[in-house]
Amino acid sequence: MNVLLFQALMGKLLERHYGIAITDTPFACEAFVASRIKDGESVLACADGHACEHELARTDILGAFGTPSYSGITQDEYFAALAEVGGMQEMGDDPITCPKCGRRTDFGYGNFPNSQHHRCPANECGHEFVVSLEDVPADG
Repeated sequence: MNVLLFQALMGKLLERHYGIAITDTPFACEAFVASRIKDGESVLACADGHACEHELARTDILGAFGTPSYSGITQDEYFAALAEVGGMQEMGDDPITCPKCGRRTDFGYGNFPNSQHHRCPANECGHEFVVSLEDVPADG
């Protein structure tokens, strides 16, 4: 994961689910984000940690009986944001390559029904994106 993608995903998640801008958080600072990436922290863990630390209520859902919800962001919500921010590619006959640097990608970091989460293995790139499998025949 690179800093720009981390910030784009974090911004999308914070705005959509907590109603705050990334500029209102330390995640707007590239050095801060780079240190989180270096420590191996995921965007999802950082977003949930920030929300928990600051007792942020979700703005997109309500809890029981209309009370504020403090539930974390789900994997499906994360991958939906990744598809929007990281781009979406269609599955073809050729191996999937990173659209930024051209290397073959690793996948399987939380697949969901009709798509796969891909990640570039190059540390200097680290681009992540979702590949749509909707046009793939059922037998392969």
